Amino acid sequence: MPVVSAAAPTYDESVGILQVYFLRLNTRQYPGAYRLYGASLPQRQSYGAFVANFGLVSRFDLAVLDTMPAGEETVVHVALVARLVNGGSVYYGGYYVIGRESGRFRIINKNVVSTGNDVLEGDIPFAP
Repeated sequence: MPVVSAAAPTYDESVGILQVYFLRLNTRQYPGAYRLYGASLPQRQSYGAFVANFGLVSRFDLAVLDTMPAGEETVVHVALVARLVNGGSVYYGGYYVIGRESGRFRIINKNVVSTGNDVLEGDIPFAP
């Protein structure tokens, strides 16, 4: 019997996961946002640290630059602006990898780094 592999998430599926993730962050629905992280995400942190770090941000602005299927996963390149509660902004660039885990789409890897900021004082949150 042939082995059937799962196809990479489509553009809509991959971008949709990130849109839901950032909507949940922006509306302080942290449990739902945290659940979108795959268990295998190397940068996964405790839920408490996740909430504490995102508490510095009033909202994220997400721009999807492109998507690229990679085997059974899809890489989504993004540009982000974190609007901080202190009035500053932090700019990020990088990518998220969207794949299936236990039959559901999840963020299974990411590489998002700060590309600059206009923060005068206070903490800079970790990369989303």
